[in-house]
Amino acid sequence: MTRADIEKLLPHRKPFLLVDEVTSVKPGQRVTGLKFLEPDDPVFEGHFPTDPIMPGVLIAEACGQLGAIALALESGDVDERAQSGKATGYLASINKFKFHSPCRPGDTLEMTVSVGKRMQSLIQLVCAVKTGRRKVASGDLTVALQ
Repeated sequence: MTRADIEKLLPHRKPFLLVDEVTSVKPGQRVTGLKFLEPDDPVFEGHFPTDPIMPGVLIAEACGQLGAIALALESGDVDERAQSGKATGYLASINKFKFHSPCRPGDTLEMTVSVGKRMQSLIQLVCAVKTGRRKVASGDLTVALQ
């Protein structure tokens, strides 16, 4: 999926759309995708100017957005609420997330998100992030569907 395809599924837009490409998806189950860390991204101007790294919270957010794509495609339809800018899910918690290695401008985040347990409107997303062979982050997110 291209950026244009992703924008049909998510309400996020630049600079806060944190998924650049979806490389594979099994709707409702698993999705893999990429985030290119462009050297001119404004986040690197302030985090940190002399030693820029991608904030961990934005890595977790990118995983949440990627998981939302797997959930949006589960019904087989483009989510009309997402297109209209009305959120269909909210990040409820970040659980056991660990950051193993910093990511820098020029890196590509390779994210894998699996849909885990479902408890009524709460859904667990199991996340793993790497860049090349280097493990970057792993953990679980919980999203609440509205």
